[in-house]
Amino acid sequence: MSSPVTPFRSAALLTVATAAVALAACGSTESTVDQDALESGVMTVGERTADLDSVSCPDDVSQDEGTEFECTVTNAAGEQVPVTGTITGIDGEDVLFEIQTVDGVDVTK
Repeated sequence: MSSPVTPFRSAALLTVATAAVALAACGSTESTVDQDALESGVMTVGERTADLDSVSCPDDVSQDEGTEFECTVTNAAGEQVPVTGTITGIDGEDVLFEIQTVDGVDVTK
């Protein structure tokens, strides 16, 4: 396998990458990750090497470390590519997470 050059494999697939997003604070008894911030974070990470049109993530992702979630990115060719994420921790008001492709679909530029 190729060695990482950036948070993405040299084959430029969206692979394990880490980012931080804001917590949702709307008086919920369980803290969740802000959906817009999560989608924006996935897009920011993905745009480093991929030509993405959109990202869709669930609105109920718990901030708890170890929580797994799935988002869908749509590349410039219109293909929907599932990505999985894992909450890895909290840093102040930010939730840290990692994402990677589910099936290795190329979303490169």
